[in-house]
Amino acid sequence: MISLDDKHNDKALQGEIRRMSGLRQYPTSIAAKAELKTALATAKTLRHARASIDRIMESATFCPTPAEIRQAVDATPADICTVNCDLCGGSGWYHIEMENSVHGCMVCCTCAAGDLKRSALVGKGARVIGGRG
Repeated sequence: MISLDDKHNDKALQGEIRRMSGLRQYPTSIAAKAELKTALATAKTLRHARASIDRIMESATFCPTPAEIRQAVDATPADICTVNCDLCGGSGWYHIEMENSVHGCMVCCTCAAGDLKRSALVGKGARVIGGRG
Protein backbone atom coordinates (compact mmCIF):
# COMPACT_ATOMS: atom_id res chain seq x y z
CA MET A 1 0.00 0.00 0.00
CA ILE A 2 1.21 3.50 -0.82
CA SER A 3 1.67 5.81 2.15
CA LEU A 4 -0.48 8.93 1.98
CA ASP A 5 1.72 10.55 4.65
CA ASP A 6 4.43 11.13 2.02
CA LYS A 7 3.72 14.46 0.27
CA HIS A 8 5.14 13.21 -3.07
CA ASN A 9 2.93 10.10 -3.01
CA ASP A 10 -0.12 12.17 -2.09
CA LYS A 11 0.44 14.60 -4.99
CA ALA A 12 1.12 11.79 -7.46
CA LEU A 13 -2.06 9.97 -6.47
CA GLN A 14 -4.06 13.22 -6.71
CA GLY A 15 -2.71 13.61 -10.24
CA GLU A 16 -3.82 10.10 -11.13
CA ILE A 17 -7.32 10.75 -9.74
CA ARG A 18 -7.50 14.02 -11.72
CA ARG A 19 -6.88 12.06 -14.92
CA MET A 20 -10.44 10.77 -14.51
CA SER A 21 -11.96 14.26 -14.28
CA GLY A 22 -13.34 14.03 -17.80
CA LEU A 23 -15.39 10.96 -16.98
CA ARG A 24 -19.10 11.26 -16.23
CA GLN A 25 -20.07 11.56 -12.58
CA TYR A 26 -16.55 12.60 -11.51
CA PRO A 27 -17.01 13.78 -7.92
CA THR A 28 -16.99 17.48 -7.11
CA SER A 29 -16.59 17.16 -3.35
CA ILE A 30 -13.15 17.02 -1.77
CA ALA A 31 -14.24 14.16 0.50
CA ALA A 32 -15.33 11.99 -2.44
CA LYS A 33 -12.06 12.63 -4.30
CA ALA A 34 -10.17 11.74 -1.11
CA GLU A 35 -12.02 8.39 -1.00
CA LEU A 36 -10.96 7.68 -4.60
CA LYS A 37 -7.35 8.54 -3.68
CA THR A 38 -7.47 6.29 -0.62
CA ALA A 39 -8.73 3.43 -2.79
CA LEU A 40 -5.94 4.01 -5.31
CA ALA A 41 -3.39 4.01 -2.48
CA THR A 42 -4.01 0.26 -2.13
CA ALA A 43 -1.66 -0.14 -5.12
CA LYS A 44 1.79 -1.51 -4.32
CA THR A 45 3.72 1.34 -6.00
CA LEU A 46 3.02 4.60 -7.82
CA ARG A 47 3.72 2.79 -11.09
CA HIS A 48 1.13 0.20 -10.14
CA ALA A 49 -1.35 3.01 -9.35
CA ARG A 50 -0.70 4.61 -12.76
CA ALA A 51 -1.15 1.29 -14.55
CA SER A 52 -4.42 0.73 -12.67
CA ILE A 53 -5.79 4.11 -13.76
CA ASP A 54 -4.57 3.39 -17.32
CA ARG A 55 -6.67 0.21 -17.20
CA ILE A 56 -9.73 2.18 -16.07
CA MET A 57 -9.25 4.94 -18.66
CA GLU A 58 -9.08 2.45 -21.53
CA SER A 59 -12.80 1.76 -21.35
CA ALA A 60 -14.57 3.81 -18.68
CA THR A 61 -17.13 6.47 -19.49
CA PHE A 62 -18.22 6.94 -15.85
CA CYS A 63 -15.92 7.70 -12.95
CA PRO A 64 -15.39 4.54 -10.93
CA THR A 65 -16.38 4.15 -7.30
CA PRO A 66 -13.70 3.50 -4.66
CA ALA A 67 -14.64 -0.19 -4.78
CA GLU A 68 -14.16 -0.26 -8.56
CA ILE A 69 -10.76 1.41 -8.21
CA ARG A 70 -9.74 -1.26 -5.68
CA GLN A 71 -10.91 -3.93 -8.15
CA ALA A 72 -8.82 -2.32 -10.92
CA VAL A 73 -5.78 -2.25 -8.62
CA ASP A 74 -6.30 -5.93 -7.76
CA ALA A 75 -6.74 -6.81 -11.45
CA THR A 76 -3.57 -4.98 -12.53
CA PRO A 77 -0.43 -7.08 -12.05
CA ALA A 78 2.03 -5.10 -9.93
CA ASP A 79 5.03 -6.90 -11.43
CA ILE A 80 4.45 -5.41 -14.90
CA CYS A 81 4.92 -1.98 -13.35
CA THR A 82 8.40 -2.57 -11.99
CA VAL A 83 10.40 -2.59 -15.21
CA ASN A 84 13.64 -0.72 -14.66
CA CYS A 85 14.36 1.82 -17.39
CA ASP A 86 17.83 1.79 -18.97
CA LEU A 87 17.71 5.55 -19.53
CA CYS A 88 16.63 6.82 -16.10
CA GLY A 89 17.15 3.78 -13.88
CA GLY A 90 13.51 4.00 -12.77
CA SER A 91 13.86 7.47 -11.27
CA GLY A 92 11.80 9.18 -13.98
CA TRP A 93 14.58 11.69 -14.71
CA TYR A 94 17.69 11.70 -16.83
CA HIS A 95 20.39 14.31 -17.39
CA ILE A 96 21.21 15.87 -20.74
CA GLU A 97 24.10 18.15 -21.59
CA MET A 98 23.18 21.41 -23.25
CA GLU A 99 25.40 23.53 -25.45
CA ASN A 100 26.71 26.62 -23.62
CA SER A 101 25.50 25.24 -20.29
CA VAL A 102 27.64 24.28 -17.34
CA HIS A 103 25.05 22.14 -15.58
CA GLY A 104 22.86 20.67 -18.30
CA CYS A 105 19.23 19.86 -17.67
CA MET A 106 17.10 17.16 -16.01
CA VAL A 107 14.43 15.75 -18.33
CA CYS A 108 11.34 13.63 -17.60
CA CYS A 109 11.85 10.18 -19.07
CA THR A 110 9.28 8.58 -21.38
CA CYS A 111 8.99 5.46 -19.20
CA ALA A 112 6.27 4.82 -16.59
CA ALA A 113 8.32 6.51 -13.86
CA GLY A 114 8.69 9.61 -16.05
CA ASP A 115 4.95 9.56 -16.72
CA LEU A 116 4.31 9.66 -12.97
CA LYS A 117 6.74 12.56 -12.49
CA ARG A 118 5.13 14.43 -15.37
CA SER A 119 1.57 13.91 -14.07
CA ALA A 120 2.59 15.17 -10.62
CA LEU A 121 4.22 18.27 -12.15
CA VAL A 122 1.27 19.00 -14.41
CA GLY A 123 -1.01 18.57 -11.40
CA LYS A 124 0.91 21.41 -9.76
CA GLY A 125 0.35 23.63 -12.80
CA ALA A 126 3.79 23.16 -14.37
CA ARG A 127 4.22 23.14 -18.13
CA VAL A 128 6.13 20.00 -19.08
CA ILE A 129 7.69 19.57 -22.48
CA GLY A 130 8.62 16.19 -23.86
CA GLY A 131 7.68 12.64 -23.02
CA ARG A 132 4.33 11.06 -23.81
CA GLY A 133 2.02 13.26 -21.78
